[in-house]
Amino acid sequence: MGDRVTCGLTLFGNFPGQKADTFFQILRLNDEEGEVKKEDFLKGESCKFLFWDVNYAEMPQDLKSFLEENNVGYSWDWDAGDDYPAGILVWNHHTRIEEEYTYANHEIHLPISDFSDPEKIKRALDLNNYITNTKMFIYNSNHELLEKMKEEQNG
Repeated sequence: MGDRVTCGLTLFGNFPGQKADTFFQILRLNDEEGEVKKEDFLKGESCKFLFWDVNYAEMPQDLKSFLEENNVGYSWDWDAGDDYPAGILVWNHHTRIEEEYTYANHEIHLPISDFSDPEKIKRALDLNNYITNTKMFIYNSNHELLEKMKEEQNG
């Protein structure tokens, strides 16, 4: 079995509402406790899910694949294990890039060796901005998504 910890999944960006049933089936297959009800999720009232007793904090591959295939951004954070620190894995739906950092008290932590690299600092700050400021929007049609995108462009 191995080291087991609590993990959290937070969603960002645009979520296709018509795929909610599939998403919740995947959550149930991966031991999600069902705290968030699908109806609340579809109303946009929650986009954070908790998973208990996750083996080595590994994000389930079927969940990861579903989110990335549907271009839904996510963060997967975990508590410290016996041999590893608390951390966060983020997949940015804009850049389609995955990054992993040590993470504690809702903050990304960089090793001292990264302090002299302005690019690494900028990437960490950009990622922190992404997970802090990007909201989730559930859309039920392409028209609804296009309208939302127009709103965002017009700011």
